[in-house]
Formats: sequence, structure tokens, C-alpha cells
Amino acid sequence: MYFNYHAKAKSLIKSGELEYVEIMDDYHGIKPAMVLYFLSHKPMPIRQEHWEEYYKLIQQLENEQNYKEKF
Repeated sequence: MYFNYHAKAKSLIKSGELEYVEIMDDYHGIKPAMVLYFLSHKPMPIRQEHWEEYYKLIQQLENEQNYKEKF
């Protein structure tokens, strides 16, 4: 069975499940790792080559939330 790891992580982020993000030197052999912590899913480590796309997604969603809260 195929599991699209990044699609799942991004879907959880977009649905508001992301609690916080932690950058770690080593997370179970992934060096370095951006670890995404979710409300209803186990932590998901992200390799450094994917960090920029996650930073952009999180920033975009934060900007949209701030915009919605103002009106």
C-alpha cells in the first residue's frame, strides 16, 4: 500500500491539526529534522530538503488566519 507522507503532513497542517514545530539535530536518525506535532497524529519528522515548502505553507496559513480574524 502506498502512503504519501508529505501529502498527509500537509493535509493535517491545512486542517488545523498542527500544534507546534521543533527543529532537532537528530530525530530517530533523521539529521537534522523539522518535527511536526499534531493534535491527533503521531509526530512527523521532515528532512531538511523539504523545510522550505513547509515554512511557506505554515506562513501562508498563518497569514490567512490573521486576515480572517481581523474581519
